[in-house]
Amino acid sequence: MTLLLLASAWLAGTYLAVTFDVPAPPLVLFLLAALLLVIPFAASHRSVLPPTLSVVLVLAMLRVASFGDGDTSALDPYHGRGELEVEGVVVDDPEAAGSAIRLRLRVDRVRADDVWAEESGDALVTLMAPAQLARQRDAPLFRYGDRLLLEGALGAPPELGEFDYPAYLARQGIGSVMEFPTATLLDDGGGTAFRRWLYGARRGLADSLARVLPEPQSAVGQALLLGLRDGLDDELLDDFRETGTSHVLAISGLHVGVVLGLGLAFGSWALGRRRQLYLLVPLLLVWAYALLTGMSPSATRAAIMGTVYLAALLFGRPRSALPALGLAAALMVALDPNVLWSVSFQLSFTAVAGIALLTGPIYERMSTIFEDRVPLEGASARLFSAIAYPVAVGVAATVATIPLVAFYFQRVSLVGIPATVLVLPALPLVLVSQAATGLIGLASTTLAEPAGWIAWASTAYVTGVVGVVARLPVTAFDTGVLAPVLVWLYYGALAAVLLRRALSPVAVRSARAASTFALALPRIPAGVRWPLIVAVA
Repeated sequence: MTLLLLASAWLAGTYLAVTFDVPAPPLVLFLLAALLLVIPFAASHRSVLPPTLSVVLVLAMLRVASFGDGDTSALDPYHGRGELEVEGVVVDDPEAAGSAIRLRLRVDRVRADDVWAEESGDALVTLMAPAQLARQRDAPLFRYGDRLLLEGALGAPPELGEFDYPAYLARQGIGSVMEFPTATLLDDGGGTAFRRWLYGARRGLADSLARVLPEPQSAVGQALLLGLRDGLDDELLDDFRETGTSHVLAISGLHVGVVLGLGLAFGSWALGRRRQLYLLVPLLLVWAYALLTGMSPSATRAAIMGTVYLAALLFGRPRSALPALGLAAALMVALDPNVLWSVSFQLSFTAVAGIALLTGPIYERMSTIFEDRVPLEGASARLFSAIAYPVAVGVAATVATIPLVAFYFQRVSLVGIPATVLVLPALPLVLVSQAATGLIGLASTTLAEPAGWIAWASTAYVTGVVGVVARLPVTAFDTGVLAPVLVWLYYGALAAVLLRRALSPVAVRSARAASTFALALPRIPAGVRWPLIVAVA
């Protein structure tokens, strides 16, 4: 658990530095003091872990001090000055926003009062594609690397009720917005060649799926496989939200975990397990998939976690999800301290922590209750494991994330667990069949049709389940504004229960149950088992 403690120290240092805005000079003194503490600890043959944790904590605070918040105020002088001309480059893959398009523009000059001025700042732009551009190129009409000339008004991000939208954009380095300016394409081919290829490959696969599959299966496939949600209609999105299954649509560790599990199964089948070369198959597949999704933060976190897990398999270390999660979280926060305040990051972290800590006890309790009524032997034991384990995972993730969902969205689904349990077994088949359809469709639409039928059927099952569950009389309830202290009290009470359980005599019985659970785990299909263990949900 040393790795987990070190990762926790880094996360705690990041939180303290951002919360209290500690300047760098005193942090350097604290770091020297912490380093000096290591010497007497080592000389007295005592564990150097406590001073090492202090060193890591202070290093994290220094990282925040050196990183800064990023200057998002460069374009502030132009806010509210009416019509301007703004020139810049699209620095991300544009996405659909209803009938409009939303993109991130890196502004390099602005014309106000007939004078051009060199500037440097990012703006979030929402606009409609001009008819002239539609005649110049095929969809997508706006692309990464495009140089645009926009005519419109720059402004500050608006306040959105309880949601601090300006702070949310500031953490992404954006301090200005433009709403529906007139756009002119000046040039294309900007940015890096790698990212142009990456986004082009995503769009090429999306077009391939659109040619082979009907709607909504094509749009759902693009969301599940590529993270492109342009084609999803509002009614379908509402069904996923109402049933608490939106996480299935969004690219996350769950999807990366499925790829990891399938890669492990294929690698061990094709290369055998005598040599560790089979681990290269899931490693390459995981990072290829993360690249294909545009290296989204959630997919990157899961890819890092999956890599740590594969390294643990390589060196024969204990296969715990918590150290891998801690390392993934610390690496992501080290790269960008602001990610600690990302809602998706917090939900991912608490979900997988809940899975790692609560799945065993919940599964044990379910086994005890069931065994009192029906003996679990042979086929019945295997069937019970295959059904009960996904249920235990769903309950664990839900218990861990409920307060955050209520806090951020003020709405909690009542059917999230059963809906997820029904949908989850089909996810591996959906991803594999959609990927096969898209890749084969790049060469021939006709050749892709057999895989397309499988993709259509499996995806239709997912949307059908979600649609039926969403039509139930009561699927969710509103919680209203939740005080932050209630969230902390909830997690404090949960931690106290887990600690008491770990220190009680029942721990012996739990260990016995855990060993039984571990023996039953291999009977669960790899496509379901590994995603649930290593995925950042």
